Amino acid sequence: MLKLQLRARIFLFVLPFIVLPLLMFGSLSYLYIRENTMRILEHQLDLSLRSGRDELNKDFSSARANLELFVSNDIIRRYLNLPDTVRYKVMQPALLGLFADYRKAFPSYVDIALLLPDGSIDSRDAEDPKAPPKYHDFIERVAAQRPSYAEQLFFVEEGGYIEYVQAQRIDHRNEAVEYLGTTDLTKGYLLVVMRIEDVMQMLRKKLNNPEGYVVVSDPQGASYFLNDKELKLWGPLVKQIITSGIGRLRGFTLGDQDYLGGFYRVNEQLFITGIVTEEVVDRMVTPILIALGWFVVIVVIVAFLLIYSKLNKLLLEPINRLQRQIAAFRSGAEIAWVFDGNDELSRLSAEFEEMASTQRGQIERVKGLSNLDPLTGLPNRTAFSGILEKAVSYTRRQDQALAVLFIDIDHFKRVNETYGSKVGDELFRQVADRISASLRLSDEVARQVMTEFGDMDRVLVRTGGDEFTVLLRDIRKAHQVSLVASRILAAFDHPFTLDEHSVSMSVSIGIALYPVDGQTPELLLKSADLAMYEAKQAGGACFRFFTHALNTSAEKRLQLERDIQDGLIVKEFTVHLQPRVNLRTGVATEFEAMARWNHPRLGILLPEQFISVAEESGHLIELGKQLLEAVCSAIKSLQQSVGNDVTVSFNLSPHHLRMNEVLSEISNCLERYGLPGETLELEITEDLLKAENKDALILLNRLRERGVSVALDDFGSGDSSLSALRRAPIDTLKVSPNFMQELYVDKESPVVLKAICDLARSLELKVVVQGVESRAQVEQALTVGADQAQGHYLSEAVPVDDVRVDYRIKIFDLPTGERGGVRV
Repeated sequence: MLKLQLRARIFLFVLPFIVLPLLMFGSLSYLYIRENTMRILEHQLDLSLRSGRDELNKDFSSARANLELFVSNDIIRRYLNLPDTVRYKVMQPALLGLFADYRKAFPSYVDIALLLPDGSIDSRDAEDPKAPPKYHDFIERVAAQRPSYAEQLFFVEEGGYIEYVQAQRIDHRNEAVEYLGTTDLTKGYLLVVMRIEDVMQMLRKKLNNPEGYVVVSDPQGASYFLNDKELKLWGPLVKQIITSGIGRLRGFTLGDQDYLGGFYRVNEQLFITGIVTEEVVDRMVTPILIALGWFVVIVVIVAFLLIYSKLNKLLLEPINRLQRQIAAFRSGAEIAWVFDGNDELSRLSAEFEEMASTQRGQIERVKGLSNLDPLTGLPNRTAFSGILEKAVSYTRRQDQALAVLFIDIDHFKRVNETYGSKVGDELFRQVADRISASLRLSDEVARQVMTEFGDMDRVLVRTGGDEFTVLLRDIRKAHQVSLVASRILAAFDHPFTLDEHSVSMSVSIGIALYPVDGQTPELLLKSADLAMYEAKQAGGACFRFFTHALNTSAEKRLQLERDIQDGLIVKEFTVHLQPRVNLRTGVATEFEAMARWNHPRLGILLPEQFISVAEESGHLIELGKQLLEAVCSAIKSLQQSVGNDVTVSFNLSPHHLRMNEVLSEISNCLERYGLPGETLELEITEDLLKAENKDALILLNRLRERGVSVALDDFGSGDSSLSALRRAPIDTLKVSPNFMQELYVDKESPVVLKAICDLARSLELKVVVQGVESRAQVEQALTVGADQAQGHYLSEAVPVDDVRVDYRIKIFDLPTGERGGVRV
């Protein structure tokens, strides 16, 4: 048995020394091979791009040289010096013959024309002479600017070729004209168009590696001569390569894919870009990697067998020798420690482990006595110094924040003087228990964080006398600390029972935040102590931040939390209604309910002023129930004033949707007011669909069975998923107001808006355009095919008693009356 255990230990001991070097060797080899493969691919692609660039530059240079020779032809100059009436009869046939000869000599020249200084065509020979020239803008620019030379590329994607258009100015040297001071000696321009056929085919032939890809583009990264599939695949890559200025070939990342790419500039208008994908590199490297893996496995097995056999022979013999020596040592006998090949190493290890364990236990007990408060069992000031120092260091590395709460028991001296020190000690223990209980593990910030800094796993420390300290790490917002401090204060609302005496106590708390109030443990403790004395001066039983601004903010937030709690009791929360106007009739029978708080001091508050506070203070569920009641009441009022054919939508929070009883709450509320389910519509957000919350989707389906419709709010504001939209149980699509806001800024907004409407129509969904602020936006909503419009131009959210339904004057510019035979 001992030999079997030893062999297992030898195996575990030897294996890392064999495997790790070989794995390191394999990893380095793989990286070297991959890097070398990348260099080879880079070299091949670089040669291909340069060859393609040189080929195109050769064509362009040749065309430029030919044009210069062509312009110097004596026929052209004599032709331009003749009067108009003479040259057309005498010289034009010879000129056109010259053009035709040039086109025969250079088949790639598809158009040669002589332009007058004003840009009009005097003479021309082309493939299709009757067809007007395609380069009208180029000719106008030449006539307006009159450069000595001009050129431009035209990409003809249908034919897969490039047309290189050049224009050379023809000047007339006349001494008499110059003597008179005339500087404009331009007689005209010779325009030559050269066609470069099959550009992509030529570039791909230059590519040595068939796995790579070459793309032609302009300086802005727009790709040419690609089909739809290739454009979708390579277009974004080419644009990133060119616009980011990558230049020469190198690696880069787009999304989660790695690529090798770069570009060469042929001229100001033409770039050629080369790309090799990560899949190509992996396909070339994978066979080598597999072979290397098998080589490593075989070497590991052979080396392990050889080394294991040798160590097994060398270590088994010493086991018994060492075992006997240890036994003699424990009995008190003096022995000579001898180590040779026959010692029992496993027993020696066990004995030493036992001795080490005993020693460790003794050290831990001594350490615990020196770092713990004997009265409460909490860490003491000595332990807290090390804990706080490590916490500050860790927080600084992680770029986080922490808080120190300095707690002092108010008027503790009276307890000692009145009841004696024994009762005072008992009070300390109960105070420690109450504070510990208020630091729940479920709290967002009051988690026990010290396990990673040592064996002290408490956040509460007794630092001496009647003082305690709490350390909170990973603070995201100051009000989170306020919640913890408020909970500690609330723990002292009930009196303490001390030796049959009932004693009411309170505490004062000072709060310091890292790094705002101090970046060292000493400064943090000093700041917290000063803040605690400020709380004492305020009468005790409260907390104070070291920073006055945080005190003010914390007080306002706590007051708002108390007001929300009181408002729920007296039912201060209600809803206002904003109409969703039918764009076909101009009449509103559907409305959105928006939460309002009729605050007794602050007046009407909007949702953004209290919803987040209600959520963080745990009142959101109760608030949702009260608003649901208000919605049903508003529907009933609308039915009495407008008619039964009305629907009101409202937002239900994701927290509410996760409750099992939400279906019964909605059903019961509808039944109490005698309302059918069709009068209610539930609005959800795209986040709920992306989260794929199956329970929420089941709930929505059950609500639809009850008659309640479902609307998807703010569609298009996030990363919309069309597949999720298709699967979701929704009836109405409410388009994000951003499309209306960007209507005159982004020319693509109307196109996207119409696409959304077409998509919704194909899915048989009703479309509501939100954020309508003007008549022009109403017309745009009609143009794209929306069903309903909602926004401030039509109506603000108003109390239910102020709701109106006729908006035809704002939709059709008609007074209340008839339209299309319908009277409202």
